[in-house]
Amino acid sequence: MIRNPVVEKAKEVLAAFRDCPARDELTEMADSIISMLLAGLAGKIEGCVDERENSYASTIIQVEKEQPVITTGPYAIVRHPMYTGLLIIHLFTPLALGSYWALIFSFLFVPTIIFRIRKEEDLLFRDLPGYADYANVIKYRLIPHVW
Repeated sequence: MIRNPVVEKAKEVLAAFRDCPARDELTEMADSIISMLLAGLAGKIEGCVDERENSYASTIIQVEKEQPVITTGPYAIVRHPMYTGLLIIHLFTPLALGSYWALIFSFLFVPTIIFRIRKEEDLLFRDLPGYADYANVIKYRLIPHVW
C-alpha cells in the first residue's frame, strides 16, 4: 500500500489536535467566530433590505399610499427578509458572545416575530393590491422551504 505523505501529515496534525489540552477553547473560539460572521452577515442583509429594496419599511404596520409590492432581491426568496435577518442576528449573537444562557431569550424572539408577521400579513393581504398574487408565488414567509 502506497502512503500519501500529505494524508499522513494531516493525520498527525488531527491526532495532535485531538490530544491538545486547549482543544475545547479552540473549538469555542471557532464557534464564536463563525457565529459573529453569521450575525454580521445577517445584519448586512437586514440593512440592505431596509435601505435598498424596501424604502417603505417601518416600525408601524401600515400600507402607504401608492406602495408597491416588492418582489426583487431577497423578497424573491422570502416575503419577510428583514425579519429573517433579525432572527439570525438574535440567534447567533449570543453564540458569538459565548453567552449560552442568552439563547433562552433569543428563542423567545421566535414566537414574537411569528406573531408580528401574521399581523402584518393580515394587513398586507387586505390593503396592499397585488400582495395575494405575490404570496401565491413566494410561498415562504421567513425561512425558505420551512415557513
